[in-house]
Amino acid sequence: MNHLSYRIAEKELWILADRAIFWPDKQSLFIADIHLGKAKTFRRYGIPLPDDPMKKDLDRLSNLIQLYSAKKLIILGDLFHAPSGQDEKLMDLIREWRKNNQKLEIQLIRGNHDSKCLEVQSIWNMECLKEPIIWEDFALCHYPQVIPGKYTLCGHIHPALKIRLESADNIKKPNERMRPRINRAVKTVNLSCFWMQKSTGVLPAYGTLTGSKLIQPSQEDNIFLTSEGEVIHWQKSNL
Repeated sequence: MNHLSYRIAEKELWILADRAIFWPDKQSLFIADIHLGKAKTFRRYGIPLPDDPMKKDLDRLSNLIQLYSAKKLIILGDLFHAPSGQDEKLMDLIREWRKNNQKLEIQLIRGNHDSKCLEVQSIWNMECLKEPIIWEDFALCHYPQVIPGKYTLCGHIHPALKIRLESADNIKKPNERMRPRINRAVKTVNLSCFWMQKSTGVLPAYGTLTGSKLIQPSQEDNIFLTSEGEVIHWQKSNL
């Protein structure tokens, strides 16, 4: 299934397989941690990475906007990776992307990698805001934190869950975009996930080139795994 319904404070949210959350009542899309320009930053230090994922990530985002008729995009931090990656090639790519999504309202909640966001907000035609931003029952942040009386939606962690497999032979060939890390010797796979806790919901990193951090959820947490264009509500008993 490409999305699952999840209710928070009587609000229905859709958990999307493509690492985003959609709020139908507000026609709003939430993503976190795209890290645009990461490839160029790494190449400066001698680590060869292709530029293609950057365009593919923006194309994925355009597809979600069109598919769900989103009118507003909220980026929960780390739109960019580093100032060194914000070259003219990236700016041209963003200008073209924005031209194709002119009516979309965009808000960026500044993350630790967004030190130069104010310099490019005119290109994106977006608001660059400090956390927390309160929107009805939600606190919109980059860093996970508890805001009294609100449910926090955030990023930063790039959560992933290690899953035990009954047999490595049952593993499907990984989708190039999802790239789960498979350890065939011990029959486990690391999958990006939404980590929905009692008062905080952490989104998976949206960018293809981002890493991930393994989490240790409690019995009360709701985990939504993403892989192969599917989103799965995972139970603690299956870990």
